[in-house]
Order: sequence, then structure tokens, then C-alpha cells
Amino acid sequence: MKISVYFDGLTEPKNPGGYGTYGFVVKVDGEVVKRGKGFIGKGAGITNNVCEYIALLRALEYREGAFSQYRRSEVLRRFTACNKSDARRVASEERKSARASQACL
Repeated sequence: MKISVYFDGLTEPKNPGGYGTYGFVVKVDGEVVKRGKGFIGKGAGITNNVCEYIALLRALEYREGAFSQYRRSEVLRRFTACNKSDARRVASEERKSARASQACL
């Protein structure tokens, strides 16, 4: 089983301070099992990075519930997050977090 998550977030018409939205797709063995999207808010504090973090968090929340029958170490071993956006920092932070989680198991 291979679990992949694709996520992105954006603010429009300006960053920071625009309208914030996010979206994500979860695939298991290449098949889409969950799609999510949402509106975060508008104004001060809303940035594209915040939106991308929210997208990743929502996808991880789904992952925790959907794969609860598996041991956490098994899910982490088969999990890949793919940030298809221009804010590479989110993907970098997620990878660091995943490595730290695996090291703690």
C-alpha cells in the first residue's frame, strides 16, 4: 500500500491578507480515495504558507482516521506528501516532521 497526498493553498488577490483557500487529494496505490477543499478566511494573518499548512493538516487528519486500523509506523512508512506549489518550505517541514516521527517509533 502506497499513500500519497497532494496539497496546495493560496491567497487571492493579494498575499498576505487576501482570501485563503486550500485543497488536497489523497491517493492509495494511485487511486483517489479522498478530495478536500476549503475556505480559511480573509485578512491579516492569511498567507499562502498558512493555507498550505492547513491543506496538509486536513489531509493528515483524514489519514489518521482512514488508516487507524494500521499501526502508525506502517502508515508513516508508506506515506508520501507531495506539495505541488511554489512554497517548498511546507514540503520541507513535512519531511522533517515525518523523519522525526519515524525516529520516535
